[in-house]
This record gives sequence, C-alpha cells and structure tokens, in this order.
Amino acid sequence: MEKPCEDSNPTLQYSLPHTFRIGAKYISTLLITSAQLKGHLALLNVFRGLRTKVEELTIEAWEPDRYIPLDKHKRWVWFVGLAVERFEMWATSLTPEDADRSPLEFLPPLDVLMDPELNKFLNDDSSLARMEFWASRAKKRCFDGLEDAAKHRMKAVLCPFCRKPHEIPFINVNGTGYLQRYFRFGCSNKDCTPLIPINTSLLLRKFAEDFVREDDTPQSYFAYAHLPSSTLRDH
Repeated sequence: MEKPCEDSNPTLQYSLPHTFRIGAKYISTLLITSAQLKGHLALLNVFRGLRTKVEELTIEAWEPDRYIPLDKHKRWVWFVGLAVERFEMWATSLTPEDADRSPLEFLPPLDVLMDPELNKFLNDDSSLARMEFWASRAKKRCFDGLEDAAKHRMKAVLCPFCRKPHEIPFINVNGTGYLQRYFRFGCSNKDCTPLIPINTSLLLRKFAEDFVREDDTPQSYFAYAHLPSSTLRDH
C-alpha cells in the first residue's frame, strides 16, 4: 500500500514586524488595527447595499421627464456623480466652528459619506440631528440621495466665457448632460460662442481662477504644492 504524499508546502509562519518605516521615520504601532479593517469592510458592505438599491430602481416610479439610465452600471455611475455634487455642496458649507460639533450631528447622508473612518456612525443614518444639520446647509436638498435624485435633475453652470448662468440637465438621452461623457451645451448669449466644449472650458476656467487666487486659505494652494519643511524631509 502506497504511503500518502507528504505536504510539500507547509503552512508559512509569519510574524509582524515591530517597527514600520514611513519616509525617514520609524513607528512602532500598527498602521491599521483589526477594528479599523472590520469597519472598512462593513462600510464597503453598506455601499454595496446602496448600489444594489440604485441598480434595482423601478423606472416606472419616476416622473416621465426624469430621465435615468436603463443600464445598471451607467445608473450607478450617474448616482455617484450626483453624490459628488452633494458632497461638494455639504463640504463647502462647513465652517471652522463645525469642528466642535458631534459627528452624529454634522455627518452627511450615506451617499455623500465617503470616509471609512466614519462608518461607525452609519447605524443611525437618518438621525434627527443629522437631518436638521443637512437641511440647514443643503439649500432645500433632500437628505435621502434617491429622493433628491428624483427631484433635482439640473446643474447650475456659468458659461466660462461670458459668465451667463444656465441650468443644465445632469443626464439626457443625447449623452450631453453635465455628468455624461459628451457634455456640452450652447450658450444662450448671442454674442458668445454658439456651441462650447464646456467640460474642457470649465476645467481651464477653474484652473485659471485657482492659479491667480491670492489669499492664505487652504483653497489657494494646489494639492501637494505647499508642504511644511518637516513633511518634505519625511518623503
């Protein structure tokens, strides 16, 4: 009778290092704890549930003039685009005094919330304090992301040339909406360019405005363009 083959790949033994090098420094604590890892995975699960909810939307439940993508993947991309808009609205409304508030009060709705460190507050996503804070800053926008998407389909955009305000649909059947690949619109000012590749023009306008801004606020610096000397030594 033949002998069973011995395992040629025994279980590997691995011990975590006692120190970790980051730049020119060494730290002796774990970068990520098991609790933080579990929290991050829990947050991903919550987002997965939200995605499933968005993909399974019943088209008939929407008003006839509220166009949403039929393709499930494109529908999720559309919803994330709306969430980014809502995040910017929430983030720009914050003040230094808000740092003294409890996270249970100022955290935004689930679709806006993107920081894995904050997932422990998600169990009470519709808390009264958070809804009231959102209502005070969100310019009459609904707390629930899906409800808000059903009611708000237009984006306020200034023409990058003449600065005339326009209301642009986030998406449309032609694929030229604000959140779509071929975004463009015609400026209604008769003295302006009749048809503008607005996505590129808006980016250039924003870059130019940021470049010439002269103040000491964090918004006046490009990302990684202003680093303390200690930070530079650590890289």
